[in-house]
Amino acid sequence: MALITPPTSSSSDTNLGKHASSGGSDVCTPEERRQKKLLSKREWARRSRLKKTQQREDLEAEISRLTDENNRLTDKVNVVTQKVIGLESDNDVQRAKKMLLMERLSYAISMQEFFGGVRHSR
Repeated sequence: MALITPPTSSSSDTNLGKHASSGGSDVCTPEERRQKKLLSKREWARRSRLKKTQQREDLEAEISRLTDENNRLTDKVNVVTQKVIGLESDNDVQRAKKMLLMERLSYAISMQEFFGGVRHSR
């Protein structure tokens, strides 16, 4: 396989694909190190943007889920509130009936005592 080298249009471009002349070692020229660092920073920025996008999408999904749950719970609260109002109304009716029955019982007891006392006095 043949090595492909970048075009040699300027002195800085000439050093891009070449290594220092130390017998083919992996020592990079300052320009190569700068390019690698620049590429690394770009890749980090790309990953960072992707991460932020994913976090935003996750938060938007959670907002949607929590909004749905909130609406569902609000509906439940409204149903329960209507039931409570109905039960309170029924309870008021039952209390009124209780009071009426207690008055009737009290009257019946007083009548029994009155007529029971009249029988014994004869």
